[in-house]
Amino acid sequence: MNLFRPYRNDEPQRDERWLLMVLFAPWTLLLLPFVGVWFDLFAALFLLYDRLDKALGIEESIARAFPDQVPRYDR
Repeated sequence: MNLFRPYRNDEPQRDERWLLMVLFAPWTLLLLPFVGVWFDLFAALFLLYDRLDKALGIEESIARAFPDQVPRYDR
């Protein structure tokens, strides 16, 4: 590649973005099973569960379905 000649669109260009993929792949492979799949659902349910319970009566229906189980609230 001649550094003194201006770049033209029809010339092949090296792409070094693959290097970023290689550098971040170990972190991705380690973290994806833990945070990539279930973390979004956990965060959404954590934020929305009280509203969903009020609207749909989730705790009441569970108490009706399993009357001998005493509900345990850790709040």
